[in-house]
Amino acid sequence: MSKSELITLAILFQLSGFRTFKYFYIFYVQKRMKDDFPLTVSYNRFTELLS
Repeated sequence: MSKSELITLAILFQLSGFRTFKYFYIFYVQKRMKDDFPLTVSYNRFTELLS
């Protein structure tokens, strides 16, 4: 995933109303936004890329 995709997902989380980022990423991004972000990585890898 590119840096712009990481930042976009972080912003979408802030606007989404989900309580935890993990739930947002696993149950919303990986399942419902697969067409928008086809190169999604696992949640653990995503958190590594953010740091």
